[in-house]
Amino acid sequence: MPDLRSRVHGLRPWLALTFLMLASIASAQTPALIGSPLYAFPGGFLNPVTAVSAARAAADVWLGESPYGNPAAPIGSFAEISAQMSHVSRQDLRAANHDYDETWGFYSGGGIAGGVRVSDRLGVWGYASRPESRIEENAFALGTSGDPNVQPAIIESKGEATESRAGAGVTAQLGTFRVGAAIENTWRSDHYQVTETSGSPTSGSRDLAFEGNAIGAQAGVYWASHSDPTGRFEVGAAVRWMPELEVTGSEIDLLTAGNSTTDANATRASGGEGGGTFAYGVGNAFRVMAGAGGRTAQDWDGFGVTSGAWFHWAVAGDYHHPEESWGLHFGFGGDQQSDVPETRATAFGIGGDWAFGKTAVTVSMMRRGLERESGPTSWDTRMMAGVRASF
Repeated sequence: MPDLRSRVHGLRPWLALTFLMLASIASAQTPALIGSPLYAFPGGFLNPVTAVSAARAAADVWLGESPYGNPAAPIGSFAEISAQMSHVSRQDLRAANHDYDETWGFYSGGGIAGGVRVSDRLGVWGYASRPESRIEENAFALGTSGDPNVQPAIIESKGEATESRAGAGVTAQLGTFRVGAAIENTWRSDHYQVTETSGSPTSGSRDLAFEGNAIGAQAGVYWASHSDPTGRFEVGAAVRWMPELEVTGSEIDLLTAGNSTTDANATRASGGEGGGTFAYGVGNAFRVMAGAGGRTAQDWDGFGVTSGAWFHWAVAGDYHHPEESWGLHFGFGGDQQSDVPETRATAFGIGGDWAFGKTAVTVSMMRRGLERESGPTSWDTRMMAGVRASF
């Protein structure tokens, strides 16, 4: 847990009151930490799973260059892997409290995929990715410095919300179209920890964890006007069926006022997501693209919360001259989600490629501004590195 060091002042008395209420009111059905302002649950924006996608601000999710968001992936023998380091800077907590400190970064996943060419018109592949990943750890003294209305307390918290997928599928070439489909398993795992040090009966620790998995599917299509990069139109579109997902777990509270265990069992409703990406080759070295997509709202029955409808858009550009070994990607976009603590975000990304024969290495960064009604914009930064090789 980080030491308390930096000191930033701001007036958010509602936050102190909310902490005290959460600490003293626990429903028999819903763990006390569900809905805590410390966390983004049940919300969550799209996590880029490749280094190239991070640089493009996730404008390319549905284009089909990799199978994670569109299973109409290229036919060929290939392998790729991307790793990610993330840092969430909670400016709302920093402004509402004092002596605030946070852990700088965590390894938070990425993607790995591989494919095999069966014939000129048929390919098979497998993949694993982490489309949602939010890890943060912070500590602070409750309330603004010297505020007589807030009982002195030290809050230490850590939150980890991850959603991972693994699937296998097939791609077929039908004229100028590629079509693909995949079966996939989705794992959800959340873990939230809060420790309060104070003279209150609510002093102590709360530890909430739950997890579950379900089988789903996705299908997609890709079309290109011709093979020459100059003046080429490309369109990719995909849909995903997200099945009902049951999670089980518990919250264990060890407080001065007493100890208790609350079941953390819930069912997330089934839903769907999908989108499309359009790309155009301005010349043989420069390509522009735009993507947009979304997800339906999903109720968490048993927790009494809803992950609201989500929408994402982004525009991006690629520069890679065929006679050069290096390339550049950049992008800008935004996200919006209802019924969650963080309802809106803006994102920008940038990154570069270096090619070595049939292998390309990408290093990139995507930075997202997270907006809450009750505080200043927080920041979510993702640093990524990836390798893709063709055989």
